[in-house]
Amino acid sequence: MAYAEIKKSTLHAFWKAVWPDVVESANPRIPLEQEYSQIIELAHSLGGEGFEDLSEADIIEIMADKEICEDELIDMVNITSENESDNETVADGYAHNPFTAKVVREGLELGRKLVNYFQQNDPHLDRALRLQRNITVSLNEYEEVYNVLSKNKSQSLITNFISMSRRNEINPNMSTTETASNGIILSSDESEITQTRKRKRAIVESNSDSSLDENTLNV
Repeated sequence: MAYAEIKKSTLHAFWKAVWPDVVESANPRIPLEQEYSQIIELAHSLGGEGFEDLSEADIIEIMADKEICEDELIDMVNITSENESDNETVADGYAHNPFTAKVVREGLELGRKLVNYFQQNDPHLDRALRLQRNITVSLNEYEEVYNVLSKNKSQSLITNFISMSRRNEINPNMSTTETASNGIILSSDESEITQTRKRKRAIVESNSDSSLDENTLNV
């Protein structure tokens, strides 16, 4: 008796905090029969094969054939998540693509090729010239970007070269050495080779009246 006296609104207020899904909505869903009627009415208004004779039984059959099981629902959720992740990756990848002088130069070359293509193939010269002017104006900004990037790259190369040269002066890869075995002095860049040891060459003089004498000549 006590349960029967509890108001429906009181039950809804209690279960809404504990289990919201079991609480009836203030705006209940339209009954399926009414939805079927609206679908049939729309199909008949369209007409044509498959629409003009559509019935409620056909709709129920289609819905039964297309009923989604739990595994299919999980797959659909996973596919949606993967697509969203791919879209984020593409967007991030676009933002992180290196915009180098080489990339800009290739784009400028493509723009010039496009202009040349229409100039050679368009029978209306005025139209081709308008295209050339428009593209040239649009590419001017990228020309400036290319010049800035090229200048920065050149300065970076020069800076790296100077830094490397200074490091070599402080701690060269190959210092000047003198080998005791052959007396050859090598410079740090191996561009100069100095022969320091004197070589001795044997000279043989013949004398018909005396034996052979071997003299040495210092060179």
